[in-house]
Amino acid sequence: MGFRERTTPLLISLVTVLAYIDTHSLHPFLSVYAGALGAGILLTDIIIASFSLSEDLFEIISEYLMDKFKRRKSFLVFGV
Repeated sequence: MGFRERTTPLLISLVTVLAYIDTHSLHPFLSVYAGALGAGILLTDIIIASFSLSEDLFEIISEYLMDKFKRRKSFLVFGV
């Protein structure tokens, strides 16, 4: 087993973890930003919930595309 075969799963795992940390770290900033724009508590909750729902739906679609096409091609074509 060559160097590329050993390091590719590690690199993909690292990129995935960093992408999840990046997208989920936006939640506190979104609530502060919505509040600064004048949104009330209910509207702020709706904004955060819709953002989380759209993230989850996109993850389902991207996982389907990764299964349909090859994983490596999916990362290169669709990005994270």
